[in-house]
Parts: sequence; structure tokens; C-alpha cells
Amino acid sequence: MDDEDLPDNPREWLELLNTITLDTGQATEVAELITKITDQELLYHLASQISDPDLLEYILSALQDQSLLIKLLDQRQNPKVKAQIVSKLENQELLDTIYHTDTEMTVRQAAFVKLEDEDLNRHIIRDEPSPEIRTMATAKIDDPELLESIVFGDEHPLPRAQAASQITDQNVIRRVIRVEQNGDVRLAAVRNLEQQDLLIDLIRNDLYWKIRMEALRKVNDPQIILEAVRTDPSIEIRLFCIDLITDETTLAEIAMNETQTQLRKKAVERIQDQDSLAVVALEDEEDQIRQLAVAKLQNQEILAQIARKDRRSAVAEMAITKLHDTARLQKLFDEVNNLRLKQAIIRQIDDQQILHQMLDKTTGSIRQLIADRLH
Repeated sequence: MDDEDLPDNPREWLELLNTITLDTGQATEVAELITKITDQELLYHLASQISDPDLLEYILSALQDQSLLIKLLDQRQNPKVKAQIVSKLENQELLDTIYHTDTEMTVRQAAFVKLEDEDLNRHIIRDEPSPEIRTMATAKIDDPELLESIVFGDEHPLPRAQAASQITDQNVIRRVIRVEQNGDVRLAAVRNLEQQDLLIDLIRNDLYWKIRMEALRKVNDPQIILEAVRTDPSIEIRLFCIDLITDETTLAEIAMNETQTQLRKKAVERIQDQDSLAVVALEDEEDQIRQLAVAKLQNQEILAQIARKDRRSAVAEMAITKLHDTARLQKLFDEVNNLRLKQAIIRQIDDQQILHQMLDKTTGSIRQLIADRLH
């Protein structure tokens, strides 16, 4: 909408905005319209009249005048809307009043986020009944001793987990992991753990799979990761470990020797080295795995070798579809006896002269297929 077409008064603006339906993809249009409103009084008037919460959010994002925001706060009763307004306030005294007196938790949380009083944080950590707000207060703390008192003293896991996520002292982290009963608190501590011996012990012995996975992210020993691929009880962790392995030979070994198809497929998907893929494609016992390997092969010699030696025509046929060397295809045609493979080879050859030469040497259905390929 051009600027000259914009409404002239609040009533017309309300009529225009109320015609917009955000769930039909008009959010960008709304955002552009709101940015064109520079009159804070007009924005206040619209915010006091609009009932659609999504539309109101756009208007509040543009409303900056503190006195108008305070005035609007007295008018709106919806906790979500009040929290949005409070999140834009700057007056610390008013924010402190809202935090201590408002009955809605979301509004109190919004006020607390804006408060800059460090002493209040300590008071909240000690006396605030809401674990959510205590957690928010903990996030503002950088005193190691206070964080330690929270992680070992708070009755709720939310602030304990927040404190654990901020602690870097390795001795304190070890203690948290050893004495804490809540898995998420221990997980937060493990994310800051650097000691390899404890990480390895967690990988081998911890009952909480998320902790074992986080320890695997941080461990530096490839053999420990390979051990987890082979022994961890969680299929999710074993798959995750395969993503951590970069050695192509190891991936090929997993693809060939693991018992679970899901793990073997994951290993093949990670292999890039053509020689390692060739080993899987030529030697594995399961067609599904071999086909995955063939699909990633580009080496024409190896593909021809698979087509020539493979007794299972589906795998050999896939290899043929990836061959582009006409001379190699022609030679392969003379070497294989399987009808389906011969047909697959014919379909790969486009050279009309070669097809004419092959036509004179064939009979039956193969001869007919060649004839059909000739223009």
C-alpha cells in the first residue's frame, strides 16, 4: 500500500487492520503497515482497541513511548499481553512493583527479566517460591560459591540444572555428577565436564542415555566411540556414534560386521572412500547393504567387477546402470550370461554403431531389444 493510500484516522486504521487475517500469510503485509505508523498516540489507540493477540503483538513491537505503555498496562487484563507490555518497560521501580505484586506468573517473569538489581537476584534465589523465577535469577549469577550453593541446595531441579550449566570448576562438576539424582541436572553438569576419565566412565556405566550421548560428544578417544557402537544398549546412541566416526576402514568394518541392519546402513551412508565402498559392495552378504554401497560408487572398474561377479542380479543390475564406458559395457555384455543383465547393458549403450555390431551377434529377445534401441 502506498503512503498516500494509508488511513487518515484511528477508526480507518482499525477497519483496515481488522480486515487482515494473519493465518492466511499476510503477516509480512501487517509488519510493513505497522512500520509506517510513526504516531505513538495512534499506536496506543490501536493497541487499546485491537483484540487479535497476534495483531496486537505487531503493534506493541512498534509502541515505544513509556508513558503510553504504562497507561496501556492498566487497561489490558490478558496475562500474555501484559507480559508483552512489561517486557518493553524501563522504569526499574515500576518493574520491581510489578514483580512483587502482580498475581500472574508470566507477568512477574517478564518484569524480573528487565530488573537490574543484583541484590534482588540473591533475595529471589533464597525466598522466591517459583522455581521458574529462581531459575531465571540463577542465570544472572556469576558468583561460583552462590552457584554451588544453588546446585546442592535448591529443592527444585530447574534452578539446580541452571546452576550446573554455569559451573566450570571440575571438582564441583564431578561432585554434582556423583551425588545428584536428577538426570537433567547431571546432564547440565556433564556439558561442562572436561575430565576424560570420568567421561569414559559415564559412557560405559551411566544409566541415563542422554548423559552417555553427551559424554560421547566430548570424549577424545576413537576406540571408546567404537566400543559404544558395539556395546551400548541404545540404538540411538549407537547410530549417533557412527556419525562421530571418520575412519573409512572402521566404517566399512561396521557395515560388514554389525548384526543390526539399521547400524550397517548408517555406516555405509557415512563411507566416501571408493575402495571401502568396493569392499562392502563386493563382500557383504546382504543385498540391501550392497546396493547402498553400489549407489555411492563411481569407479567404473569396480562397478564392472561387481556386475561381472555378482550372482544376485539386482545388485549387478544397479552397478550396470552406473556404467558409462561403452567399451567396458560391450566387453561385459560378452562376459555375462544372465538375461536381465544383458538387457540392462543394452539399455546403457547409446552408440548406434556399436548397437548395430551387437545386433548381428544376437538372437531372440536380446536381438529385439537392440533393434528397438536403434533409431
